[in-house]
Amino acid sequence: MLIRGAARERLAELFVRRMREREPPAPPHKIDKAATQTRATPLVIAVGVKLVREHKVPEIEQLLCGGAAVMNLLDAFHVQGYGAILLTGPNAYDGEIATALGFASDEQLLGFVYVGSRPAQLQLPAPPSINRGSYVREWTG
Repeated sequence: MLIRGAARERLAELFVRRMREREPPAPPHKIDKAATQTRATPLVIAVGVKLVREHKVPEIEQLLCGGAAVMNLLDAFHVQGYGAILLTGPNAYDGEIATALGFASDEQLLGFVYVGSRPAQLQLPAPPSINRGSYVREWTG
């Protein structure tokens, strides 16, 4: 679910309201962060997964596939030179926020991908050389 433009302001207001309801009295610095983060980011993507109960694919695997999709999304943004990060925390696990965003009862909000701006003159550095032997083992039978 894409959240941009004026909707980011409404999301910030929702986050602040729910924070105040969840943890009164919420510290002012936490309220400021909750409000500023969504306002400062050009695009927020609320990521979720539709869980099919009693399916041949267990729910945990459905959730893992959602996580893998988010990683692919982050990689795609990064390759194009955009900054992007997945944030979870209390807002991602808040059922009232999920409902306010339009998630159905069979859908699970996984988190929020915050996407930044792309620098006008982007020059991506060459990827570092990696010694794959530290990470990869080979089985030869």
